[in-house]
Amino acid sequence: MAITCASAWKATGRTSNTHGRRIFEIAVAARTDKELAAILFPAQEAFEREWYETSLEVFPEWKRKGEKFLLGFDLSRYLMEGMAISFLTHKETERDKRVLRYLEEKLKELVGEDR
Repeated sequence: MAITCASAWKATGRTSNTHGRRIFEIAVAARTDKELAAILFPAQEAFEREWYETSLEVFPEWKRKGEKFLLGFDLSRYLMEGMAISFLTHKETERDKRVLRYLEEKLKELVGEDR
């Protein structure tokens, strides 16, 4: 893979990034605020569509993978979102780097790339 999971995490996942933290806080608030949810959820759906399309542009090797692409896309998203939430209260450790390396191995398996 041209871009590693670790580099993607550095660019997008860390909640020490003020923007990422604010988005998370707004998402949590939208759970109980219907007006906020009406604004946020369509924006989140649009963002996910753009993320999906950008992923296929950045990683063209996934274009013909169908369900495997969707699995890799969801696995990456949910793992990195979970890590981002975790880092609101925990420090990043070597274990986190190991998880990102494991994610990268699984994505390579899904795309059929040799290790």
